[in-house]
Amino acid sequence: MVDSIGPKGSTPNARIAPVLGAAAAAKIASAIATPEQQMQASHPVGQLAQELAAKPPVDASRVDRFRKAIADGSFQPDPQKVADKLLSLRGEWIDDAA
Repeated sequence: MVDSIGPKGSTPNARIAPVLGAAAAAKIASAIATPEQQMQASHPVGQLAQELAAKPPVDASRVDRFRKAIADGSFQPDPQKVADKLLSLRGEWIDDAA
C-alpha cells in the first residue's frame, strides 16, 4: 500500500526536539560559551588578555615624551643599563627556544 502525499495525522515523537525560531536559536547559541571563552572569563590570564586587548598597543604619549627628549638632547641613555637589559632578554630568548 502507498501512503498519500500531503499532511496526515500523526502523534508527536518525543525523541525529536521541536524546531526553534531563529531568534530563540540565536539566544541559546549566545548563552553557550566555548571552552576558550569560559577559560578567559574565569582565569586571571584571560582577564588580563581582555584588558590588554582593549588598550592600544603603544602608549602614544610616552613615545612623544621620548621623541621630545631625544630632539632637545635631554635623553641620556645609560649604556650599562642598556647592555644589562639586552643580556637579560637574550637569556630569556635562549630559554624560550629550548
